[in-house]
Amino acid sequence: MSRLVVLFKEKNDDSVNENTKAVVCVRLGSDNPKIYYDTIRNLLGIKETPAALIIPGNLHFMEEECLKAFSLKVGSTV
Repeated sequence: MSRLVVLFKEKNDDSVNENTKAVVCVRLGSDNPKIYYDTIRNLLGIKETPAALIIPGNLHFMEEECLKAFSLKVGSTV
């Protein structure tokens, strides 16, 4: 993810930066799937290899509330 931010900086495109919200999915389809929703800066703390990185556009407030409800905090052990 940090490389993605660097690429956008090199192209003088500020649409993706460390404050951009993103969804990271880890181990989907397993007995212990994890979904994270936070800024890229905070998501860099994930120790597992992401299976999917999603950078959503503008979200409806209900979509954002759903992501917050189902996502884990970076560093949680659940």
